[in-house]
Amino acid sequence: MNFKELYKHTKDLNILYVEDDEKLLDETFDVFDDLFHSVDAAVNGQDALEKYKNYYFLNSSYYDLVITDLSMPVMDGYTLIKELRRIYKDQNIIVISAHNNSSRLNQLKELGVTNFIMKPMDAVQLMNTLYSSCKNI
Repeated sequence: MNFKELYKHTKDLNILYVEDDEKLLDETFDVFDDLFHSVDAAVNGQDALEKYKNYYFLNSSYYDLVITDLSMPVMDGYTLIKELRRIYKDQNIIVISAHNNSSRLNQLKELGVTNFIMKPMDAVQLMNTLYSSCKNI
C-alpha cells in the first residue's frame, strides 16, 4: 500500500476526526488533511456531535467517515457512536484506541464498528485501515 493508491480512495471524502489528545490531534490532522478533501476536528464527543449535526445542516449530507477516539472527556467515543448510529445508522466509523480488550471490541462490533486503529498509531496500520475503509465508500 502506498500513499498514491490510498489517495485515490480518500481525495474526495469529507471526514470528522475526534481526538482529545491535542498533540496527537495536530499531528494526525496534518496527515488527514493531505489525504482527504476536507477534515473537521473535534476534541470530545459532544463537540463532535455538534459538528456532525451542523455539517448535515450546511451540506444536506453526512460525513463520509468519522474517525474517533474512545476515551475522551465530556462525551466518550462509545456514547458518540451510539448517537451517530441513532442519527444515521449507516455512518462509516473508524475507532482509534489504546484499549484492545475483547469486551470493548465486542461492544464496538455490536455498534457496527468494523475498523480499528490501535494507539500508538503505526503509519502502515493507519494506511491499511484507511484503505480498507475508504475503498468501499
